[in-house]
Amino acid sequence: MGFPIPGNAIEQSLDLNHRLLRRTASTFVMQVDPTLADCTEVCAGDLLVVDRARTPESRSLVVAVIENELTVTRFDLAAVPPEVWGVVTALIRENP
Repeated sequence: MGFPIPGNAIEQSLDLNHRLLRRTASTFVMQVDPTLADCTEVCAGDLLVVDRARTPESRSLVVAVIENELTVTRFDLAAVPPEVWGVVTALIRENP
């Protein structure tokens, strides 16, 4: 017995580059370092699609430079803004 397939849910081809890398010149994929992950939002080994040309909005997940280290954090307009390296546009996580 298989899983039910909803109509129109199947695409003939799925191009992740087209879906996730809107600005190829400014978009990077980074793997989260285990020492920096607390797994509340981002876990060790997750892949982050990061757009360096995108402007962060309040509560955007960003890669920022804090104390000369790259870290993943929420952008807070009310706080002292960190040096934003890029805005996370997608998170890819493998199921264990």
